[in-house]
Amino acid sequence: MADTAVAITAGSGTNIDTRTEGTNGNHRQVVVIGDPATNAGVATVTDGAPAASDYGLVVAIHPDSVNANGRAAAASSAPVALSNEDKTALVDDAAFTAGTSNVNVAGFVADESSTDSVDEGDAGAARMTLDRKIIMTPQPHTSGGLSIFRSLDLDETAEDVKTTAGCLYKLRITNRTTSARFVKLYNATAANVTVGTTTPVDTIVVPGGGSADLATVLTENFGGLGLTFGTALSMAATTGLADNDTGAPGANDVVVTAYYK
Repeated sequence: MADTAVAITAGSGTNIDTRTEGTNGNHRQVVVIGDPATNAGVATVTDGAPAASDYGLVVAIHPDSVNANGRAAAASSAPVALSNEDKTALVDDAAFTAGTSNVNVAGFVADESSTDSVDEGDAGAARMTLDRKIIMTPQPHTSGGLSIFRSLDLDETAEDVKTTAGCLYKLRITNRTTSARFVKLYNATAANVTVGTTTPVDTIVVPGGGSADLATVLTENFGGLGLTFGTALSMAATTGLADNDTGAPGANDVVVTAYYK
């Protein structure tokens, strides 16, 4: 059956447009989107951007309907492009701008009973305890450790350990005499220290031993954070405790090794 029109009132000249459905030959009513105030025919469909004056139908989407584009497989999903201000991840080795670049809250895995591992080149979540403490295990490396200063004859003339700001983590001091010696630490370069005038930031008493062969070895640790020197680190040794003492130890009386950063 061909497309045709059905008269509404005989003799009135008013018709209802119909179209024939090809498979079963059934008629379907034609719905025209257009301006009802004009005698225009079916609205022309074009490939282009809609105008504010265009007419359209309101389509209601049932909340239980399924969006076929929301598939788990990426190939079956509609692509979504994020604007620059929506991005929260940076390209690897990219610049970070404080107050501008976005950050995410760091997440960790509760992993105490059966630890898991990743392969070389894999990404993975760090571990935490069940009460949310981050698990950290120090690992030895061939770089980034402490530097060493050594003096076989520390005396009343200050020696530089580090000429810029740093931290002292450990001292090993050997007193090869039978009487006490006093190691003094200064927050300044040796060139700016006058032993007996410059006030030390710390004085370490090293007891005497029985003889040079029965020397006293004293190890002083300053903890994981170290002892901070904001300007520089130098040291000297005297035979007296007072800050203004300038007593000179004998040759090789005091041997010092300092571990610093």
